[in-house]
Amino acid sequence: MSYSPLRLLKLQYSGEGREDVSVSLSQGLNVITGASDTGKSFILETIRFMLGSSAELRRIKEADGYDRAVLSLRSANVQHLFGRALRGAEFWHRPGADGGEETLAPQHKEDDGKSMSVVLLRMIGLAGKRLQVDSNGKTRGVSMRDLVRLTVIDEETIITKRSPVLSGQHKDKTVDSSLFQLLLSGVDSSALVAKTPKKILRAKREAEVEVFDGLEKGVRAKLDELGLAALDVDAETARIDDEIAVFRSQVSASQDQVAKLEAERKTAWDAQKKAESRSIVVKELLTRFELLREQYESDMARLSAIAEADAAFSALPKKRCPLCGAEPPDQAHAAETSAPEGLREACEKELDKLSALNRDLGSTMTQLKAEQSDLAKLIADRKDHANRIAKEIESKLAPRIGEVDQKIRELIAARGRIEQAKALFAQLATYQQRQQALGRAKKPRGKKTSGDEPAPTSEVSTGEAHDFCKEVAALLASFKYPDLEDVSFSEKAQDLVISGKERGSHGKGYRAIAHAAFVIGLMRYCRKKNLPHPGFVVLDSPLLTFRRPDAAGHTDDDELVSDDVKEAFYRTLVASPESEQIIILENEEPPTELRRSMMYEHFSKSHAGRYGLFPKTGSSR
Repeated sequence: MSYSPLRLLKLQYSGEGREDVSVSLSQGLNVITGASDTGKSFILETIRFMLGSSAELRRIKEADGYDRAVLSLRSANVQHLFGRALRGAEFWHRPGADGGEETLAPQHKEDDGKSMSVVLLRMIGLAGKRLQVDSNGKTRGVSMRDLVRLTVIDEETIITKRSPVLSGQHKDKTVDSSLFQLLLSGVDSSALVAKTPKKILRAKREAEVEVFDGLEKGVRAKLDELGLAALDVDAETARIDDEIAVFRSQVSASQDQVAKLEAERKTAWDAQKKAESRSIVVKELLTRFELLREQYESDMARLSAIAEADAAFSALPKKRCPLCGAEPPDQAHAAETSAPEGLREACEKELDKLSALNRDLGSTMTQLKAEQSDLAKLIADRKDHANRIAKEIESKLAPRIGEVDQKIRELIAARGRIEQAKALFAQLATYQQRQQALGRAKKPRGKKTSGDEPAPTSEVSTGEAHDFCKEVAALLASFKYPDLEDVSFSEKAQDLVISGKERGSHGKGYRAIAHAAFVIGLMRYCRKKNLPHPGFVVLDSPLLTFRRPDAAGHTDDDELVSDDVKEAFYRTLVASPESEQIIILENEEPPTELRRSMMYEHFSKSHAGRYGLFPKTGSSR
């Protein structure tokens, strides 16, 4: 069957008295980003609406005055235009530049080619294909709406816990699984009969047994590599947790002791610094007092010299006056006074005062020298004490804490291996249960007539989805999906099992990126197998903002993808083959260096660049 993908080229909105607005799309990767309320989600809703959705297109204030939309797409090198009023009703279709215009019904009509759904299915190569409706073998035709559910994914659906295969309606579960089976195999349910040939059932069971045997061997090989094939994981985990608790208690006690010694060392250091500061003051005082003492001694020597000179002059004999020749008794000087006697008395008094001050100064200097000696001893003692504490911490406590920390790290690593083994044992149990179920299915339960045979199930088996899962696993690996080991398919849940854990059990961020890998992987699987598929996917918010594991209020369901995963996601998709078309609607912008490799448009919600899907004539969307 020929693979004829559709290519969405342009989505345009028009209205009387309004300037046309449009979004252009190309093959490969298309990314449209912008803040909330700029119209990104409305683009997805319009694409779904223009592909035949029966749901009414919601009205938004920014679209006031716009009453119709035109979707341009290409199939087999022919460009098609589809127009529709935004309030719903019929489509008009113009195939090619010279084609005449025709009216198409929005509802799927199997026996009438004049419906939007049938026209698109013909382009894809799925017109006339049938899906199983119930266990009685009832069927109905494939509609375009069925395919849109697996290709145009809104932001609520992409994080849902249910399988991407299922619509969420219990009554449609058989139809949903039948559609997935059709896309994986290219074989529809048109030849469905109540009786299934035993050889087909036997071959299917044998294929599934072979797949599960291989999966079991792979798990056992991984357990052998870990050396944990016969481990009681719960008991071993409890033992390791107990050892970790003991070592952590030792670390805590050692850290308390270190803190106590550090406080003691700080006290000694503070005392040392205080004594050193006082010692500097005392040393400066002694230096100044020594200068003062020298000044005192100099003054006292000078006063003694003056007194001695005065005494010497007083003792000199009286002689004839050299000026007038008068004898001593006749000499009478007008300025004669008793000054010599007063000078000696003054000098003696000043000497007494200076002697008293010098004695006091000497006593003070003696005390300061004694204090300086005591301070030197205290400084040396406090310094030795602080050094002893530092040596004890460095030589005893620090190595002890380091050794215990190393043991804790080793135990945590061992616990990680135990957790990995636990997941592998869970996988092994699942595979063994499935093998047991297949073994029971082989056993006959009495003869039945052909009319007693039930219709074959529409659920895709693990074996049927094996190659598809390899495609998804390759995508997830290129996205740097964390702790990725393998990808399989759960027949019961009709969903992916990633590293032994069902996709719906992961956090919402990783559910979203796994959902994206599912729909992109399905498109690639169909292309490689040359099976029919619309050829495009539209994803709203496949990447959620990263939140660290220790963030306040974090829960497992809040687990979101990391920045590394987001960058790897875009690097993978920019390398998509030209035969694929991927349209991403996101709040955050892709890496700057990758934007030239994609069709990129940003809604700025400001005057810089494009404001939003619609111009700013009212409130932004």
